Amino acid sequence: MTKGERELLHKLMKRAITPDLFLKEFTVDISKNPAYVRELLEKAYIEQEADDVEYLMIAIFRFELFLEDITESICKLMNETWHFQHENIASMFQKVKSQGQ
Repeated sequence: MTKGERELLHKLMKRAITPDLFLKEFTVDISKNPAYVRELLEKAYIEQEADDVEYLMIAIFRFELFLEDITESICKLMNETWHFQHENIASMFQKVKSQGQ
């Protein structure tokens, strides 16, 4: 993930930027290209970047990117101890289950 992407995701997390402005300024429109989020998750997983996982989880929830290819990446993170998103991952799976995905 680039420094600029991290900064935008951080602003989104802190609500210092609107979701619409985020989508305009981010590298790609993740609401239409969730595969890019999967790529970033895979990179965060490989590099064990806990902050990147946190930022990406915010984007996943904010833009409701609960798609199968992202879920597979989240499954990999589920048992890792180097990040702090376990409760959010559990919430994500509960939401996916309740939506029948």
